Amino acid sequence: MKISLRTVTTIFGAFALILLYLVFLLRFITLADLSNLSRIELYIFITMLIRIIVVAALGRRFQLSPIIPIVLFSIESLLIPVLLAFFAFTGNPAYVTAMGTILTAWIGVSAILLSPYLIYDFGRYMRSDPSLWGIFFLANLEFAFNLFMAALLSEASEHFAGFIGLGSYFVLSLKSFATSSEVAFSTGSLVISVASLMFFISLLVLATAGHGRLETNLKLRHVLLIPLLALVIMLVWDASAFDFSSDMFIVLSAPVFVLSIVVWGGARGKA
Repeated sequence: MKISLRTVTTIFGAFALILLYLVFLLRFITLADLSNLSRIELYIFITMLIRIIVVAALGRRFQLSPIIPIVLFSIESLLIPVLLAFFAFTGNPAYVTAMGTILTAWIGVSAILLSPYLIYDFGRYMRSDPSLWGIFFLANLEFAFNLFMAALLSEASEHFAGFIGLGSYFVLSLKSFATSSEVAFSTGSLVISVASLMFFISLLVLATAGHGRLETNLKLRHVLLIPLLALVIMLVWDASAFDFSSDMFIVLSAPVFVLSIVVWGGARGKA
């Protein structure tokens, strides 16, 4: 059986995301105490697993509307406004406690169970979708999410209680990154670095050689030039940015705006 180059790049891209997920999962198993899960955690875990199986099974037979998985996987978060309304009318602090417990447990369970399904779903999309722009948009989200989880837990040393503890750790870490000058995705893990490189190469190959319809009139060497220039600019920027600014938002967002303008201006009227 002949395997297309696009299939190979899809496998490598999905494998890179799986490596990042495994770094996160193995570290979670090491740090988490799962011996005393609450009923809320067990309920969310079991129902989330059932929902994922049902959506995966239906997705193989039918063309599901994107809103269906979103609603099914976000049922717990939809309870938050209801509990908030009850608290506003009654003033009972138990509703606030319930909101925090449900939200953090849902975040923790989603990170453990939903991540593999999203990788699988992204692999299917990467394998079959004709739009490179759609693939790259989802690729950025998938990679950033899995990289954040892997980098965050690879450097963690404190133990936490179950899925609620994991969700709370995510929330507190995001708050800390938002108020500090640390770069959230920096890590010294060799596995994370290799997985990141594999994912970048898989997308580069997909965009230049493994995609049947490039949806552009640009020549192959011009398409290759864009990510090459982007990589050079990012390396130069990262090497020099902290010499004059420690603000992580400037360091991380400035290249995005510059590269977007360069790509738009260079490709306008040519694609």
